[in-house]
Amino acid sequence: MKNKMFYISISFLLLISFFLWQYVFSIYEVEIKVEPKVIYADSNSMLTIEAIPINSFGKEILFREIECNFQFIEGRELVEVIEKNKIIGKLIIKAKNNYGKVVIKIRTNYSIAPTLVEINILKNLT
Repeated sequence: MKNKMFYISISFLLLISFFLWQYVFSIYEVEIKVEPKVIYADSNSMLTIEAIPINSFGKEILFREIECNFQFIEGRELVEVIEKNKIIGKLIIKAKNNYGKVVIKIRTNYSIAPTLVEINILKNLT
């Protein structure tokens, strides 16, 4: 009887472990978060782009990081890169005194196609 309970409990633990790995800790999608949506040409406005791993339940995965490659397609001269961390998938940029449009291509290991992020740098009206 003890052997039977032992095998059942081991099987149950293996089943729970498989479920957690497959549905909670596996990356199903990558969400690109851009905060704020627009910045102003005042050399003080900063913008953060983050790649967030999403599991099968649509929630952010804890303890997982996504390696990203950030490539400027257009408007590189309009911003200054403050932090570019490829390992955790984070890019922080700061606007210079010029206005225009910046386009950044983001590639991750978990996305099929690259994501294009378009950032508008507006004139400072003050």
